[in-house]
Amino acid sequence: MVTRRKPTLLAQGKPRTLGGSARPWRVRLYAPEDGGTKYQVMFRAPAGEGKPWKRVLRRANSEEEARKIFAQAEAALDTEKEAPAGADVRAARTIRMLGDEYLRDSRERGKQPGSAARSGDSG
Repeated sequence: MVTRRKPTLLAQGKPRTLGGSARPWRVRLYAPEDGGTKYQVMFRAPAGEGKPWKRVLRRANSEEEARKIFAQAEAALDTEKEAPAGADVRAARTIRMLGDEYLRDSRERGKQPGSAARSGDSG
């Protein structure tokens, strides 16, 4: 059986017990695994009102980008603001933003709300 090496820890934040955790946890930044190219930042973030916090993994192409994500997560957790979003949330935000942009543009061009909705259906 092949044993997996532990990833190399580059930085870790201060211990936290946010999110109802009994054990303290930290924001952690890991170097790419052997042969890999992605840095990893792991932390916990709110999953929604009254739900337990979920574990979040963000990947970055460079150490500089990964350290920015790490700093954002630490700062957000220090003030208990929204932590950097995961890929699924970022994709949903992008689609939502495109829809909002489309509707805003339609209003600026003087289209009525029904016209904007119908023109979106026609392709």
